[in-house]
Amino acid sequence: MIFIQRDSNDASDSDKLSMFMQEVHGTYELRNAVVNIPIDLDGDSISQTNLYVEGSFCGNSKIFDSYKCSLTSNEYYNEFSVEVPLSEFSPQYMPDICLRDKHLLGKFIYNSDNDNIVLEVNDFYNNYNSSFRSVVLDTSWENRWVYFTIKTEFYDKNGHWKNVELFLSYEKILDTPI
Repeated sequence: MIFIQRDSNDASDSDKLSMFMQEVHGTYELRNAVVNIPIDLDGDSISQTNLYVEGSFCGNSKIFDSYKCSLTSNEYYNEFSVEVPLSEFSPQYMPDICLRDKHLLGKFIYNSDNDNIVLEVNDFYNNYNSSFRSVVLDTSWENRWVYFTIKTEFYDKNGHWKNVELFLSYEKILDTPI
């Protein structure tokens, strides 16, 4: 007969992980979007870092407050889908200064050292996101907020692509992903 003794901390670590993932799991709405360098996207000759002020909306563009992010956590996987304001890029069309919502995807894992989520390296999602000239560099979660850092390019009013880091803050609005 073999007896396996469980450490009393195992259950509490497992419970802690489960509770944390239940809090993370849900739908979030964009509340802040800034870039690391001033950029002129709306053609007013004033470069700014706040995309809420600088963003240029065109037909079929969504307003920033309607951008969503979903964090899905279950026994099989932990994934995110985040709507991001990006410059339109399509090889068959000329780029323009309109910002369009694009979904970037990825996986995350629980980091028990700091009680947070971190990106999980995944070539499939990295290749998908690169088709939008974007790379998700970092993500974190804190008290019903999720934060993303994205390296991307914006097409400015002078017809140049500008490399920027985009910092996005999403606030939780539902306990279930949409």
